[in-house]
Amino acid sequence: MRLCLLLLFTLLVMTLSAPAFGGDTLNVIVIVAHPDEAEEYAGGTAALLVEAGHRVKFLSMTNGDVGHWKMTKEEIARRRHAEALSAGKILGVSYEILPYHDGELENSVEVRKRVVKAIREWNADMVLSIKPMFGGGHPDEMASGIAVQQGAGLASAPLFMPEVPALRKRPIFLYMRDYYSNVFPHTPDIVIPIDRTIEKKLLSFDAHASQFYEFTPWQKGILNEVPEGWEERKKFLLKQNQEDVAISEEMRAWLINWYGEEKGKSFRYAEEFELPHFSRKPAKEELLRLFPVLKAEEAQKR
Repeated sequence: MRLCLLLLFTLLVMTLSAPAFGGDTLNVIVIVAHPDEAEEYAGGTAALLVEAGHRVKFLSMTNGDVGHWKMTKEEIARRRHAEALSAGKILGVSYEILPYHDGELENSVEVRKRVVKAIREWNADMVLSIKPMFGGGHPDEMASGIAVQQGAGLASAPLFMPEVPALRKRPIFLYMRDYYSNVFPHTPDIVIPIDRTIEKKLLSFDAHASQFYEFTPWQKGILNEVPEGWEERKKFLLKQNQEDVAISEEMRAWLINWYGEEKGKSFRYAEEFELPHFSRKPAKEELLRLFPVLKAEEAQKR
């Protein structure tokens, strides 16, 4: 009996102290403010994660019901929900959209609880979110990023929302750079080349037709420039969304450092991520397991 209790205690200690990368299939959740943003900032990486056998979920904190100029709020919310599900199928990810109104998301205890609940229920090994940039940016994106930042530690605190079992592991948290924060100087901690999945990423944009072919072009005054046919639309998407796929000088330097000069310069498209101060720092072995694309023979020892 004493031996059985000792074995049970040992197993419990091992479970609680084990790193996030304990199983073969990893659970990744991408938390953003609006439907289509996870695709913009991490769509190519999400597709790679799915191809590697991991489970990925996109969580939009609002329903995007401000994303049009002539549809009603109810109509565009329903349409964007359907578009998101279509994009999710293309990338192979699960999709959830919360009922908060576009433009009205606030950093509240309620929102923080929704974030913690989502992280726990997905049993997340890794959480991607928008980097909060105070003094600018979209208020919904700032609110979603802050909610993740403040909920990170609470996700593993059993007495916070005890009705939802707390995580028994420490996830890796990564920041994504949105349209606003991306213009500020920074050095990425991880850069994922997405040449292999760029088509899926662009097809996920294509699924969000109300945004990429209607609302955003309307805002820019280029509605008449939206082409027909996939090949032409692909060129249009690449041109109009360069910041979501292009490799900056800082990203290129990271790729060269990791893969070596020749391979590092060969990539055309990539996505970047930063490790916030509250995240567990992944070892190289964990990164290689999570992102097999980093296992290339040309990769340098870092």
